[in-house]
Amino acid sequence: HAYFITDDWQEGFIYYDGQLYENVSLKYDIFRNKVIVEHPKSHQEIELISEKIKYFGLKDQFFVQLQSPTVGFYARIYDGGVKVYAMHYKTTQDNLTTKTKTIEFLTKQKLYVFKDGVYYLVNSKGSALAVFKDQKNELKKMLSQENISFKKNKEYALKRIGQYVDQLNHTK
Repeated sequence: HAYFITDDWQEGFIYYDGQLYENVSLKYDIFRNKVIVEHPKSHQEIELISEKIKYFGLKDQFFVQLQSPTVGFYARIYDGGVKVYAMHYKTTQDNLTTKTKTIEFLTKQKLYVFKDGVYYLVNSKGSALAVFKDQKNELKKMLSQENISFKKNKEYALKRIGQYVDQLNHTK
């Protein structure tokens, strides 16, 4: 399916056209980068105008509309002095293993650190540490002490890095 986590309706909230709506049935199509709501009475799907969405939340994820690095919805992973965002998206791949052609959706993610007014694309532990050159040694030590594997859980590792950098900057 083309949706975030599930193609079932999920209860969430959305800030749309200057108004907050809570307890709304939502689907987030990450292939087309569209938010869909279920009409409460007719149960019809309504595709919302993306430009009118400031933020929305579902499945313990908070998504914000950003204009950079590319326009779209980003899951906010950490929101401190340093910010961490994840762009969830899907691509398609043709599957020709049988006589019928099927399309398979592949889930992907790009992670960004927002620091000093710049978005940094982070794909590895090395690229994450490069963003924080001044605190590289302290961050390596913290990741090791807390036994955090960047490869196994990039989102959590970046969240902890953001928290730790903010903690280091606060104590200076």
